[in-house]
Amino acid sequence: MADYLIDQYAKMIQCIDKTNIHKLNSKDLTTQFFSKGSLYNGKLMIVGRAVNGWSETWQHGFFVQESPFKMVSEAYQRSLVEPLTWVNYFWGRNEKDEKGNKCYNTAVSRFWQLAKELIYRLTPQEQLAENRWAETIVWSNLYKVAPNEGGNPNEPLCRAQLEYCRNILKHEIEITTPQYVLFVTDNDWFRDFKDIVDSTGCKYQVCKRPERNSPSLMADEIIDRFLKD
Repeated sequence: MADYLIDQYAKMIQCIDKTNIHKLNSKDLTTQFFSKGSLYNGKLMIVGRAVNGWSETWQHGFFVQESPFKMVSEAYQRSLVEPLTWVNYFWGRNEKDEKGNKCYNTAVSRFWQLAKELIYRLTPQEQLAENRWAETIVWSNLYKVAPNEGGNPNEPLCRAQLEYCRNILKHEIEITTPQYVLFVTDNDWFRDFKDIVDSTGCKYQVCKRPERNSPSLMADEIIDRFLKD
C-alpha cells in the first residue's frame, strides 16, 4: 500500500512541476495523503474536493530536476501519526497562532459538521469514544495538490494531476473498503472520477457542498438514501 501511494504521489508532483500551470495566484503548493482514523469502523469514507493548506509545501517547479520522493515519503509517515485527532482537538477552539491569526476551528466548518452528523447516525453513541468521533472515518479529497494559501486547484492544476488522483482514489477505496462513501463535492467536480469509483463497486453518493445547507437535514437525507439503496 505505502509503496504504491508514495510512487503515485512522487510521479504526480513531478508531473505537475514539469507542467506550465497558468494563472496560479501563488507558486506555493501543498499535498496530503488520505487519513484513516485509529478507530475506523469500516462504515464511512468522506471525500472533499481538494486539500486546503497542509504541512507539506513546495514551490511549483522545484521538483523539475529533483525527485520529490523524500518529501513524499516523510509526508506519508506523518500521515500515520494520530490521524484525524486534530479535528476533535480544534473543535470549538478559538485560539491564535504565533502570528496572531485565528486557528482553524473545525466546529464552524460545515464540512466537519456534516461529517459529525453522519457519524452519529451510523454509529450508536455508546460505541463512540468521547470526543473521538472523527477518528472513526476515512477522510480524503479528489485532488491531492492545491495552492498552499487555500482554495481549490484551478483547471490547469486539476488536469495536470487528474490521472494520478483517479488511481490514488481507487486505491484508497479498495484498501479501506468502506461501507459507504460520500463525496461532498457536487457532481461537477465528481464527474471525472465517476467511472473509476463505479469500478470499485462501492456504495456511494455525491452531495452538494453544505455551506448554505443544514448539515443535520443533509445527514438525514444522505443516510435515508444509503439505507434505501
